[in-house]
Amino acid sequence: MIAATPTSDTSLGLVRLIFSLAANPSQNVPEGLKSHLVTVITEAKALHENPHHVSAQTSSESIALALEMSSNPELTAAVDEITTFESISTVIANKVLEKMRHYSAY
Repeated sequence: MIAATPTSDTSLGLVRLIFSLAANPSQNVPEGLKSHLVTVITEAKALHENPHHVSAQTSSESIALALEMSSNPELTAAVDEITTFESISTVIANKVLEKMRHYSAY
């Protein structure tokens, strides 16, 4: 199912925005956005490990991120470092954004 997802998926816009906020230490990220990002990352990691883990409750963002991770080992390595929102340093946030932009450019 993940392989059938289009590569030009625009569902990662909010994820990119949250990572952009996390990359800027002067930005205050609302708790709801923090929670949302951690949920998307957790689901994406599970999907990346087992693509058959997709359910009706799996968000399109999680599927899109898992798809990008499957094609981009550097993105996977950066996302694997994230366990909580607080574990997202500016370096990790910028690395994820760079790898997501690089993948999305193709």
